[in-house]
Amino acid sequence: MTEAQIIFDFVIPILLILFGAYFTKNPVKKGAVIFGHRTRRSKQSTEAWDYANKRRGPLWKKYGGILFVIIAISYFVNPLSGRDLNLFHFILGVVFVFIPSFVIEGELKRRFGEPDKMKKPVQGLRDNKRIQKQTSSQQKNSSRQKTSSQGTKGKKKKKKRSSNK
Repeated sequence: MTEAQIIFDFVIPILLILFGAYFTKNPVKKGAVIFGHRTRRSKQSTEAWDYANKRRGPLWKKYGGILFVIIAISYFVNPLSGRDLNLFHFILGVVFVFIPSFVIEGELKRRFGEPDKMKKPVQGLRDNKRIQKQTSSQQKNSSRQKTSSQGTKGKKKKKKRSSNK
């Protein structure tokens, strides 16, 4: 294995640790467009948003450290060759990036309940505005359909006459 391959293998765990340290000290504020734990459950209330984004940093540090150790150990106990080992480390890194999301979602579900039962949405999030527009337009469409279906009930349908030859 070359030095470049070894360095490449440690990029994801090191980034997880660095971003985790940064977001531990500076959790994402509400209204963030790019960063943050942006799921339906976390955006339903300010408390859920704050909780999810305070948890993200420490979990990334934790799982980045675990991934770093696993990769380091795998160099000593590896049944795989160079390329296969790199691919394994990459796949493992991608999995470890997403594990905190599942952990946070489980914690949010236990702590705040289902999204429909939670408090008011976080103000200022672009997705909440889109969701609110969709629900209001869906309500308008359903009321339009009700009125249009009521108007057609009283009309008689004309039957086509078939000509017999």
